[in-house]
Amino acid sequence: MNAGTSAGRVHAEAVVVGSGAAGGWAAKVLSESGLDVLVLEAGPEAAPDPGGGIGFFPMVGRLLHYAAGKRRMQSFHPAYWGLNPNHFIDDRTEPFTTPPGRPFNWIRSRQLGGRTLLWGGVMLRMSDHELQAGSRQGLGLDWPVTYADLAPWYDRVEQYQGVFGTAESLPQLPDGPYIGSRPLTAGEEKLRECVEAAWPGRRVIPSRGIDGTLPPSPGQAWSRLTSVGSTLADALRTGRTRIQTNAIVSHLLPDGQSGRAEGVAYVDRANGERHEVHAGLVVLCASTISTLQVLLRTAARFPRTPLNDLPALGRYLMDHVSTSAIFSIGGVPFQPPQPRTGAHGFLIPRFVNLDSRQAAFRGGFGVWGAVQREGFSSGPRSDSAIGLLVAHGDMEPRTENRVTLGEGVDRWGLRIPHIDCSHSGNDRLLRAAMQESVAEMLAASGGWIRDHFAPYDFPGPWRIAVRLERGWKNPPPGSYAHEVGGARMGTDPGSSVVDPRNRVWGMPNVLVTDGACWPSSGWQNPTLTIMAVTHRACSLAAESLGRAGGRAGSGRPGS
Repeated sequence: MNAGTSAGRVHAEAVVVGSGAAGGWAAKVLSESGLDVLVLEAGPEAAPDPGGGIGFFPMVGRLLHYAAGKRRMQSFHPAYWGLNPNHFIDDRTEPFTTPPGRPFNWIRSRQLGGRTLLWGGVMLRMSDHELQAGSRQGLGLDWPVTYADLAPWYDRVEQYQGVFGTAESLPQLPDGPYIGSRPLTAGEEKLRECVEAAWPGRRVIPSRGIDGTLPPSPGQAWSRLTSVGSTLADALRTGRTRIQTNAIVSHLLPDGQSGRAEGVAYVDRANGERHEVHAGLVVLCASTISTLQVLLRTAARFPRTPLNDLPALGRYLMDHVSTSAIFSIGGVPFQPPQPRTGAHGFLIPRFVNLDSRQAAFRGGFGVWGAVQREGFSSGPRSDSAIGLLVAHGDMEPRTENRVTLGEGVDRWGLRIPHIDCSHSGNDRLLRAAMQESVAEMLAASGGWIRDHFAPYDFPGPWRIAVRLERGWKNPPPGSYAHEVGGARMGTDPGSSVVDPRNRVWGMPNVLVTDGACWPSSGWQNPTLTIMAVTHRACSLAAESLGRAGGRAGSGRPGS
C-alpha cells in the first residue's frame, strides 16, 4: 500500500489510542470530565452480528479459514470456535516475528470495541497477594499501588458494568458490589461438594462477571460485554467524543523542548495517508503489544526522547501460565445446557502460597470451570456430564521476555514487533502443579479427564479437525489474550516505564493504562483491573487539568 503523504492535522484535548476495555473507559471518563476526546481505532467498525454458534455452516467457514492459514493462530483462542471468526484479525496480513522454537500466539481483534468483542465477561479483582507479588513471592516488582488504592475504582467499574457474584470474604479474591448471582448446575454443585469436603482450604464458588445473555441496553445493538455497547456509547452521548476508525497509530509526536508529547501520528488503513493528531493528553490503551509498538517506534524515530532513557521499555512481558482440560463427571442428573458467560460457571480461587510460600514454585493459580453448559454435549453415560476447566497462574516477570522492533514492515510501512517470550523453570513447575491439582480435584469428584483438549466437545468429524495443533494442555504464551507488561508501573524510571499515576517517565502527558503497565500478571482475568486502572489514571489526569475526573464514570450503560 502506498505510504501516502501527510493529510493535515487534527486537534483534540485528549486522544485515546484503542477502543477496547481500556479505551472505552478512557473515553468515557475523560469526556464526562469535560474534555474534547478523539478515539483512534486501528480497525473498522464491525457489524453487530454474532455469527457464532457451532452449527454446520459456521463451522465450515472456520475450518476453511483454518485450512487457508487465514486465522490459524487466532483459532487457538477458545472464543474463536463460538464467535464470529471475522472478529479476529487475518494472520496473513498482520505479521510479527518470534525466535525459533519460542512461539507466541498473539490474539487480536482490530475493530471498534477491540477484544471486548471476544470477551467472556469474567470480572475478578486482584488482591495484595498479586499486587505485592515482588515482596511476598519474589515475582518482579511490587505494584506502586495497593489493593486499598484500587478498591474504590473497582467499585465504580463494577457498579457501572453490573457484575454478578457472591460475597465470600476471601482475602485472595476481594468481593465487590454484586447485583446478584447465577446458580451452579447440578454437576458444578457436585464438584463443589466433593472438592470442599476433601480440601477445606479450597473453595468452589459461583463465577463473577457480566451476564452476556442479557439484552443490550436500550437503543444499543451491542451487548454490554462490549465497550461499543457500554462505555463508548456513553462517551459518544456526551457530545465531546469523536471516533476515527481505520487509524493505525504509528508513533507519538514528542516536543523536542519539554519532553512532553504534542500528540500522535497515524496511518489511514484504507489509503495509507499520514495524519497527525495534536492533543494535550495522550492515553495509550491499544492492548499491551500494540501499545508497546507505539512507544518503541517513537523511541527509534526520536533518539532524544525520554523513552530512550527507560531501560525497562519492552521488557518483562508476561502472559498467564495456563492449562485446560475437557472432563466428564459422573453421578449427576441430566440438565439441559445452561448459559456460559462471565457470570456463569464456577471459580476455584487461589489456594497455594497465600500467607507464606508452601510450594516448590513461586506465585499461585486459580481455576475457572463450567459443567453442563452451552457448547458441550452430554456425557457418555446417562448420569454423566461434560465440563471444562481452565487454570491461570502467575507468570514470572523476566527481563529477557520482551518486545522489540523486528526488521520487517507491514503493508503500511510500519515496523512489526518481534516477540520473545518463553516460560521459565518456575512457570513450568507452576503449570505442573496446576495440572496435578485439576486431576486430583476431578478424581475426588468422580470425574475424569477426556482424551483431548479443545474448547468444545465437537461431535464426529469436527472433533478431528479441532484437535489439529490444539495444544490446550500446554499452550504457548499469548493463547488466552491475557498478555501484560512491557511498560510496567513503578517508582523509579530505572526499573519502570510509567509512574504510579500511569504517566510515562519524562513524558507526563502520556498515559499507559492497558495491560502493558502491569508489573506482575496475577492469576485473575485481567479485564476488570485494566478498567479500574484506566478509570483511576484518567480521573487523576482530568483533575490535574482542572476537570471533574474523580466524579466521572458513574451510572449504568445508557443512563
